[in-house]
Amino acid sequence: MSEYYIKQPDTDHARGPLTIEQLASLAETGTVTQETLLYDETKEKWKPLSSYRDLLPQVFPEKKRIQLKRDTEKRGFFGLGKKEEDPDPDTGVNVESILAAAEGKTSDTKHKYEALESMERAANIALPGLAILLAINGVALGYPEMKSISALLNDAPMWAIFTRPFLLFAVFDIFCAVLAILAVSETFPLIRVRAGLGLGFFGFTFWAWSSPLLSVMAAIVCLCMFLVTTVRRDFYMKLSVVFGIVCAIVVAWFSISGILSLPDVINL
Repeated sequence: MSEYYIKQPDTDHARGPLTIEQLASLAETGTVTQETLLYDETKEKWKPLSSYRDLLPQVFPEKKRIQLKRDTEKRGFFGLGKKEEDPDPDTGVNVESILAAAEGKTSDTKHKYEALESMERAANIALPGLAILLAINGVALGYPEMKSISALLNDAPMWAIFTRPFLLFAVFDIFCAVLAILAVSETFPLIRVRAGLGLGFFGFTFWAWSSPLLSVMAAIVCLCMFLVTTVRRDFYMKLSVVFGIVCAIVVAWFSISGILSLPDVINL
């Protein structure tokens, strides 16, 4: 990372973007400590600075000391002095200007700070929204398979489960919903693959069953699953979650009402 965002553990107010030199300067003044939280863009989480072993030597060098400029007075012949003007907070290199940039108070950093806040809000929505979406869709796909589950468990060979793709998708969706509730974002790549496979499979299957509405709803659900794991702006995240949940509810209604009935692929 070339730009860093920080916040203290006891506050939700973030600062950034900062360079590694600015982090080191703030560390020298005590503003940044090893307990300060640093935003990890890859995992979309805040982690203590102490967990970044490669950054610690750069942020907390043993012998480096910052020398802060002090206000001085220029003395004339009669002892009258003129106080030096402070550096411009937008361009001066001092702690005040670093903090102003870190808090998004300058013209160069304001848009980046707003983008970070939007990303953080999106990350807070993603996992709960995905959990609800996957749980509803899992129930919608698994409900028509309730009769075949007992046969699969008792009489059918193990490989027979692969003849029930709806059941496989349902189990995977519910499993991923549980992981989302536990805040495990590492499953996002698998969910993207599942969304791509489901988009093609369900779109084609429901269309072939002469159910265009169900085909469109299932396709939107899969598309929204993919978007929830990729978008980083809170507006698009909310849009994806809401559309996905609404369409998943429609699919569930088709399933529970008996309109969605699955033909037997194998005689169990």
